[in-house]
Amino acid sequence: MKHPISAVLAMLPAASRSRLEGFGKDVVRILGPDLVHSVVVYGSAVRGGLTLHSDVDVLLVLKSAPRDRLEALHDVVAVARAAARLDVRCFTLGELSRAADVFPIFFDDLKDSYSILQGEDAFAGLVVHGEHRRLQVEQQLREHQLLLRDALMTHAVSPDVLVWEIRRQLKVLRAAFSTLARLHDPKRKGRSELAPVLDALGARYRLDTQPLTSAGTPASVLADTWQALLTAAIVDVDTLTQPVPPSASPASGGPGAGDVSTVPSPSTLPEASSVPVGSTVPPVEAITTSEVH
Repeated sequence: MKHPISAVLAMLPAASRSRLEGFGKDVVRILGPDLVHSVVVYGSAVRGGLTLHSDVDVLLVLKSAPRDRLEALHDVVAVARAAARLDVRCFTLGELSRAADVFPIFFDDLKDSYSILQGEDAFAGLVVHGEHRRLQVEQQLREHQLLLRDALMTHAVSPDVLVWEIRRQLKVLRAAFSTLARLHDPKRKGRSELAPVLDALGARYRLDTQPLTSAGTPASVLADTWQALLTAAIVDVDTLTQPVPPSASPASGGPGAGDVSTVPSPSTLPEASSVPVGSTVPPVEAITTSEVH
């Protein structure tokens, strides 16, 4: 959803607002309006929830990206990063549609909350295909399953470090879990916070996910719950394999919003206690078999 830039700027502290506005103008001044298609703000600065430790996410959409012109931005980008925590990325306009197949979760997340600081909107008609979403969700889940196993082998005698690593993985996978939940429920609107997404997936897999969001959960319980959730989610997303024609508005809940036609019901999914995987997975009963409320 595109937000008015005036509303976004009004939410920012005065210093951040001034730096952001100045950065957008500097980019156009240095590169020229013939090269800059748009300067886009997205993430927590737009949807709310920006903290003192949050980055302000900015995407430059350029008509081309010659080396010498990018190098000309060095000083203003360096100052913006140091003074206002701007995290700046850059695509060319022609790359957006071609990159949506490998960055579907990123573009979905951006399209849920963005604002145009300078230039024109490049995202209104951007199509993200459901099968591309599914593949990236599976890739990220499998990658973090491997990272969890590595953490268990590395930090078994350091429970505080293990807890920190699992909490970090949870934050990283928030968008992937939100995408998975939306593949099952195309009417789910926009970005979802982590806790309700985990509740929804936990209910689907008959797994209590509250230890993942509760403070003070022992490292062993946290690891067992996280391992069981990852395993169940991987089996789940691996079954979503038959794409249907895409929609240009995946967050709208209209035809093609989920863009995946084979969606198993909870009764057809193996419970986390019976999922065959290469590593040991604790029985669900060892965590809890109660439904998440």
